[in-house]
Amino acid sequence: MTAGIEGDPATAMAGSMTAFIVTLACLSREEWETAAPRVGMNLDEQEGMVCVLEQLGSPGEMAAAMIAANEGHAETLSAAAMECALDMRAAPAGPTAIPMPTATTVATP
Repeated sequence: MTAGIEGDPATAMAGSMTAFIVTLACLSREEWETAAPRVGMNLDEQEGMVCVLEQLGSPGEMAAAMIAANEGHAETLSAAAMECALDMRAAPAGPTAIPMPTATTVATP
């Protein structure tokens, strides 16, 4: 997952964001209840992050999907987020614009 991080800001950002999401997804419920408000997320979003990881198959696949999204190919990441009812928004445009979960989940029909 972290191969090639040195010297490549987009890959480094994708790896960092993946590590952040995996860490949050693995918190116990008590830990999540403490951490969620501090990172601007609501309590339901942990399930969405776990779901996206499961949809993509691994942290490495999540990092690859984030890198692809940064390169304008967000289909894989968007499909997983949509399947999991997790709203993904792009960071400000630039060489390290990586989609991130927001504090608002998408309502399921």
